[in-house]
Amino acid sequence: MTFFHGMAMMQTSNYSAETKVLNISKSYQDNLLNEDMNLKHFEVNIPEDGYYYAEFWLLPAQYSDGSFTKFSIYANDVFIGHIIPNKGNWQSIRINDRERIELKKGHNIITIAVPAPEVPSVEKIKLASTDEEANISASAYQKFYDEAVSCVSYDVPDELFDFYSANIYQENQTSNIQEFAVKHFADVPLKYTFYDLFTFHENETIEIQTSSLSEHDVDILFLGEMNNSIIRPRYISKQDSLKNNITNIIGRINPENFTSHNYNCEVYEVQDLTESFNRVATSEEQQGLNWKGISRKSKDNLTYRIFKRVRIPQKGVYLIRLRHRESGKTGTVNLAIGNLHTTYMYNDVPITFSWMPCEIPANGKEYSTMTFCNNSEKDNPMLFIHGAVADRIVGFADDAPEIMRLIHELSTSDSYIQQQYKVKTSGISVCNYSSSQPESKCEILAGIDETILEPDPGLFTKPKSNQSENMNDLDKELNTIKISGSLEQCSILTITSLDNINNVIISDIDGKIIKTIKGNGSEIKIFGDSLNLKKTGIFVVYVETDKGSTSKKILFE
Repeated sequence: MTFFHGMAMMQTSNYSAETKVLNISKSYQDNLLNEDMNLKHFEVNIPEDGYYYAEFWLLPAQYSDGSFTKFSIYANDVFIGHIIPNKGNWQSIRINDRERIELKKGHNIITIAVPAPEVPSVEKIKLASTDEEANISASAYQKFYDEAVSCVSYDVPDELFDFYSANIYQENQTSNIQEFAVKHFADVPLKYTFYDLFTFHENETIEIQTSSLSEHDVDILFLGEMNNSIIRPRYISKQDSLKNNITNIIGRINPENFTSHNYNCEVYEVQDLTESFNRVATSEEQQGLNWKGISRKSKDNLTYRIFKRVRIPQKGVYLIRLRHRESGKTGTVNLAIGNLHTTYMYNDVPITFSWMPCEIPANGKEYSTMTFCNNSEKDNPMLFIHGAVADRIVGFADDAPEIMRLIHELSTSDSYIQQQYKVKTSGISVCNYSSSQPESKCEILAGIDETILEPDPGLFTKPKSNQSENMNDLDKELNTIKISGSLEQCSILTITSLDNINNVIISDIDGKIIKTIKGNGSEIKIFGDSLNLKKTGIFVVYVETDKGSTSKKILFE
């Protein structure tokens, strides 16, 4: 879904001239002015006007009267029909009495609405010109579900410390290396575990009850406050390199330019879902507005149960995640989420838990943690930081901010979180956004103090495939790019390199891009007053050349 900085959502559209199939996966979401409904929007570019078969992969809740979530479907703000499931759990399903929907050539928005406080649990839509091609396979989920029912175990690797990076860190700091808690985890199982989103009101009381044959826990996290407007995402072509075509981020490729012979390139949404929130939860809120429910064995000694009651202190969006108590274990859970009006039930939903011990210090510094997908085409890790006190969640992230993707060479689906911690952390867990493709692997790098990464953060991101690289050669590479000067209004920032400079990007510390400058030569001068900086703080200057890249944090007062 990065949901935002977190859960930023990537959407993929794919068209084949032979089969005329359009696959849409993931979306961005928001809440419109009507507070009685929560919406999720999918965007797709259509090569020609026509009627398309549509199939949805979704998860309904069951109500106390036995009925299920009623999904209302719109295409370009025109009501199409309803989806009314007659069973629970993840499933592929079509619009009742209308398998085909009319779409226009070019840009289209498909909207799914459900009554609040539910947020539509719709993971993907598949569009095709034929009935058969529109089918969404449930085989991967069914296999995963069968294993969860059987409580299958899997291996979570022990901690793998990257000694190559450790040596570099040791030369760039004066204190003990353990203070920075740099950890590298490879081949981490990335598996789906049940989670859902709800919009709750201030002072509303919710109750969570579960039962399972497996020991399990529940996490409840405040994510932020919804925006009331639809965000139109920007696009870049997959066939373009993000790093070599930085200017594409600013604009949009016109879908009218796609013809039948080149339309089968994939298109990515690079709009962070963060911008669909009026306000995203701060680091302090993530560490304070969260709760954990712990299962205990019931009186029959056969099942484990949770009863958790929470009085919501702040209106907004909340993530509820179920997980197995033990890392490397699977199982299933029956869940009921109740408020004053309704109870939302989910029966036999799968749970997993991929957890690694990791201590990040609470010393007033900001530390970064990030993932690296094994397959950026289908993987989408959701990253959770656990606190030492009762193993609560004290940090959450989905897709990385735009600037951090560039600096650390992350994919649009990788997670990234940077924050100060009030308490020393105890571990990290990841789960897969996707239920339709529920199993994969990823890498994690954690506990990075980015203030000591200058001048080349690339040395400390994804582990190098050739670890035998000579340190003298590294020193030469580091010295090819120089950043001098300041960002003050009457000052000049000078960037020089032994190689041709391709791009310079200036962003704030949260990853929002302030200015992008196309390079042409080995030197660029940037006048401070041309940036129109409105606030003081730390800004990041990222430089890319033909042979490498670097970044530097600069204070603007």
